[in-house]
Amino acid sequence: MKSRAKSHTHQNTGSADSKTALSRRKGRQYPRNKLSVPAIVGSGEDVIKGHIVDLSLSGVFMLLPELPDLTQPVTLTIDLPRFPPLVSSAQLVRFDIRPEGDGSSHQYGLAVRFLSLSSEHRLVLFNALRI
Repeated sequence: MKSRAKSHTHQNTGSADSKTALSRRKGRQYPRNKLSVPAIVGSGEDVIKGHIVDLSLSGVFMLLPELPDLTQPVTLTIDLPRFPPLVSSAQLVRFDIRPEGDGSSHQYGLAVRFLSLSSEHRLVLFNALRI
């Protein structure tokens, strides 16, 4: 137990950003699973193709080439392997800008939470996360 506490304390001695990230992880209701699957974000008539970076039972973090209209919920379609597409309305939790390569281009990181998952889609998501 002591070595575990020391390791945890050692990890916390980093920057304020690492402390914030640790705090955010502790406050999450569901664990996140790293993966890379295609996703489509619909906002009004705009459709933006991107990909999911991580997924949980409550939402996703994804990378997009442009931002949708974030003033209203968006429709999120996730193309999970071996499962039917998962569709839900989703609401912005946070976003950031992620430089690529030499920094001359970027993607947007977008965290959203699911607003309306049917029971069937919740089951699909639960099973996809177990794999």
